[in-house]
Amino acid sequence: MQKKGSALITGAAIRVGRSIALNLAKQKYNIALHYNSSAHKALELQEQIVDLGVDCKIFKADFNDI
Repeated sequence: MQKKGSALITGAAIRVGRSIALNLAKQKYNIALHYNSSAHKALELQEQIVDLGVDCKIFKADFNDI
């Protein structure tokens, strides 16, 4: 399957964001994965996504602290 593009998912390291990121990665979207305090979970998810054959970059940001 050809890669479709890229998606930015905020709060993606756990719960709903994680599910969305994995689903899009399975559909061959590259993933930009945002997290705030769940660095370990974000790194684990990044590894899972890369194993699906798509790119995944992770970004730490606290949206309450501009």
